[in-house]
Amino acid sequence: MKYNMRTFPLVAMAVLLVLANCLLPGCKPAGESKAASPAKPRVALIMKSLANEFFMTMESGAKEHQRAHADEYDWLANGIKNETDLADVVLASSGVKFPFVGPGNCKGAKIVGDFLAKKLKAGDKVVIVEDVPNAFNGIQRKLGFEDAMKAAG
Repeated sequence: MKYNMRTFPLVAMAVLLVLANCLLPGCKPAGESKAASPAKPRVALIMKSLANEFFMTMESGAKEHQRAHADEYDWLANGIKNETDLADVVLASSGVKFPFVGPGNCKGAKIVGDFLAKKLKAGDKVVIVEDVPNAFNGIQRKLGFEDAMKAAG
């Protein structure tokens, strides 16, 4: 599997989960059998959408990696049905909290906007094409890009 900026979040999440597993050895995913080796780390890949092609590709790559390293770690994958599925409110109501590991969407979009602004002149028009308008990462990207465009005039 080739590692690049698109796969970095997957690698970072896997490392975090392996470390968490080492710190919390008694924790087991729901439905996990007792036959799993406690000596092997358990890595979970939790995806934002099971319907999005990007995350399906991510899961495929992770499966391939685990098959090649099955003796080194146990693996499972899960996620929400799609990016607008709000089932994670169940976690909030149960008091369960998980850390978020991911990119700085606002900062990243501002960097892109700053780069684009150097190619434009003050007063040029720009258009933002949005995806899911209520997705947190989309909102952050929009805010970062807007900040760059406003700063550049």
